[in-house]
Amino acid sequence: MRILAIETSGNQTAVCFFRQGLVIDLLQHQGQEGGAILIKQLRHIQDNWPEDFANINYIAVTVGPAPYTGLRMGLAAVQGLGLALSRPIWGINTLKLVAWQAAQKNETRKDILVVLDSKRPEIFAQLFNDDAYPLTPEILVKPELLPTVIRQQSTIIVGNAITQLWHQLVRDYEVKNSIPDVSMLAKLALHQIQNQESCLPAIPIYLKSADVSVAKKQFWLINDRNPASRY
Repeated sequence: MRILAIETSGNQTAVCFFRQGLVIDLLQHQGQEGGAILIKQLRHIQDNWPEDFANINYIAVTVGPAPYTGLRMGLAAVQGLGLALSRPIWGINTLKLVAWQAAQKNETRKDILVVLDSKRPEIFAQLFNDDAYPLTPEILVKPELLPTVIRQQSTIIVGNAITQLWHQLVRDYEVKNSIPDVSMLAKLALHQIQNQESCLPAIPIYLKSADVSVAKKQFWLINDRNPASRY
């Protein structure tokens, strides 16, 4: 299985080439340069692994939620590449990816709250169980409202919006800075493909601000074992 993974939903442009369960090439660039860097990274993969590149099985990509510019650039490149190579695109929710990364190291079996920077006063957030199964929808929320999303004290908070958290959350919960990892994107895509799970279309997820309340929290908990296809 050959998977080309592309991650542009955070403050980075990253490409990973994954073959038979192993990372054979990895390129990462921090910053907002975007499209020009991604083209160079893809050309590097193609030049160094021409036979493998021509026989890619899947192209994996994060689809957000994330700030608009980087996400749009990455998905446009993936859509063009998928069309040119006639290969399927495997879309993965960025919040799900970060939760899955944390779940691989979650030895204490805690719930996982993912918080990602939106470049706005609000942050992207979603609550998962210890296996990275979604317990709430994705939301764009003010940091001070996050306590109404958390369902138990034993919760890990992970993501790249840690510095925006309400000070009481940092004091009361285990907090870990984390960004979307392109190599883990490739591994998660392989895991989902092997387990015949569904993927998301290569369409960006954009969210509007949401009012989080106790009533909505109760609704999520009642329905937390009804899987939704978009997760």
